[in-house]
Amino acid sequence: MNNIATQSPLRESVSQLRALMVEKDQTQWLPKSAINVQVVTSEGGGVTIYKYELAGGFYALAFVGKQGKPHWHLKFGSEEAREKRANAAIAGAAAHAAEKASRAQERKSFKHDFKVGDIFVASWGYDQTNVNYFQAVEIKGKSVVVREIASKSVNDHQVTAVKDSFVGDPLVRRAGQSGIKINSTYNAYKWDGKPSYETPFGQGH
Repeated sequence: MNNIATQSPLRESVSQLRALMVEKDQTQWLPKSAINVQVVTSEGGGVTIYKYELAGGFYALAFVGKQGKPHWHLKFGSEEAREKRANAAIAGAAAHAAEKASRAQERKSFKHDFKVGDIFVASWGYDQTNVNYFQAVEIKGKSVVVREIASKSVNDHQVTAVKDSFVGDPLVRRAGQSGIKINSTYNAYKWDGKPSYETPFGQGH
């Protein structure tokens, strides 16, 4: 029995159709009388450049990703100038792709060192600064279970955490290089034990 997995003919045809649609959207920007058309694509398809000649002039269009509208469309004084701009765009896209891949690998291999009892602080707000503290109550692999804890005023513009004074339900949150994401509004970072600035009562909007 053949256990080799093959791509679905339907899925493959859909992928090919999408690629053709992108190419069609991009090539529609080429003048009908363009000659010596050359296509250069950066590794990973981050940037696609169409080079062509028209009435003795040297032109190039650059597309980012699958965009159907050119990122730039320029005429150059010489073929050398065009090649310099095109090569710079391709190199820039390659560097960006490499950096993106490196960050993805770092996130994948990242292992936090958080432990039960650690306190995290989140500072957030628009036109005023609010502060929330969270305490780790359980570690689940790459995730941390935290509960919000109370805070107390140090002075009229600073607060500090009150350990073990829980005021919120348990939240399971994935730990990352930038702390833990509490919600769509803010992240919480490991607290250094120092008082945190908070907008005094009555002074916010």
